[in-house]
Amino acid sequence: MAKDRTADLKSIESTVVGKIEGWGPTTQFKLANGQVWRVVDGSSEWFMERTNPKVVLSRNALGTIFFEVDGAKQPPRVRRIQ
Repeated sequence: MAKDRTADLKSIESTVVGKIEGWGPTTQFKLANGQVWRVVDGSSEWFMERTNPKVVLSRNALGTIFFEVDGAKQPPRVRRIQ
């Protein structure tokens, strides 16, 4: 089985494909690099619609990955699904 490169993730910078106005539990985001990430916590945030916003995915010391959307207040926890 091929190694999942997400396991080595420290930080990824990309953009979300299309428009977003926020997220809720189980929201999926498709990135310009082809990856798809899903919100895995119960968080939600709503803001003015953004088209192709910049995002940074970063891993904390405990291994949790956060999805930082440009201009959002609190990043949700996410898991890669594709």
